[in-house]
Amino acid sequence: MLRFGVAVLCVVASSSAATAGESPLVCFSNEPSWSIELTAPGIARVTIPGEEPMTFRGVATRNEVLREGLWRGSPAAGRDLVVFLRDAACSDGMSDAKHPVTARVSLPDLRFLAGCCRVPVPAGSATNARRVEGVSWRLTSLSGKDPKVLAALSRPATARFEAGRVSGFSGCNNFMGSYTIDADRVTLGQLAGTMMACPEPAPRLEGVTWDVTGFNNNRHAVVSLLAGTRITFSFADGTASDNAGCNTFRAPFSTQGNGLKVGPAITTRMSCAEELMVQEREFLAALESAVTWSVEGGVLDMHRADEERAIFANVKK
Repeated sequence: MLRFGVAVLCVVASSSAATAGESPLVCFSNEPSWSIELTAPGIARVTIPGEEPMTFRGVATRNEVLREGLWRGSPAAGRDLVVFLRDAACSDGMSDAKHPVTARVSLPDLRFLAGCCRVPVPAGSATNARRVEGVSWRLTSLSGKDPKVLAALSRPATARFEAGRVSGFSGCNNFMGSYTIDADRVTLGQLAGTMMACPEPAPRLEGVTWDVTGFNNNRHAVVSLLAGTRITFSFADGTASDNAGCNTFRAPFSTQGNGLKVGPAITTRMSCAEELMVQEREFLAALESAVTWSVEGGVLDMHRADEERAIFANVKK
């Protein structure tokens, strides 16, 4: 659940309360992913992946001179959510569609988000199909892949839906097939693709989240994680970070070819069961001991200077 801080807002004068007939909106962004439904009078529903959904009750106001609106509301207990709404064409960065409203969002924990708003349509409406069809969609997120890596591709994966036929580029080959739309659900039929042979991607250490399956306990043994626990980490912008099992951690790193240097690591200061804290310390020591890395088949294998294995990890699903 979100932990909320204080949000501060200066409201422009000459605004008036929104009427009951004001158009509902769904505001959203793709990078990072979030959405806010302003579809019921006085209600805002906030959804952020990995966090508990939140519902706020509030009111909308509007300044017609500036052609801007504002929605402000509070949960049952906590601080305010504030959504600034401006009548201005907005690109979602994922397709060539243009949306009618630009959104700026102040979350109660002081995070500040930016995105677009669309006017929702009733389930089953033919407009749902028109919102999907006739534009080229670009892949911006995929489980286990860093969005920055996808954004940096010289030719991104794409899809275009038109009159029951879908076609696009999958990263190496072109594909085509059929689809149907029912309310807000798109169902793909059997797809076919070209048969080009493309080079295997180079092994990558960075831009991937790794799920630890084993680590060296510094007693000449690679051990599995405690039952029911999980350790993950990633390398990006010179920093290794994520979850060490109890605390989150950060550590500087550098590479030269398959050579690696990590640490020292710093962690948050949560206290967990003693066996979990021991596992955390041993994992971080193993991470700092790694001096080489290799990736094969989505498996990361890191070794120490004495050639003992330091860490074994899979791409996070």
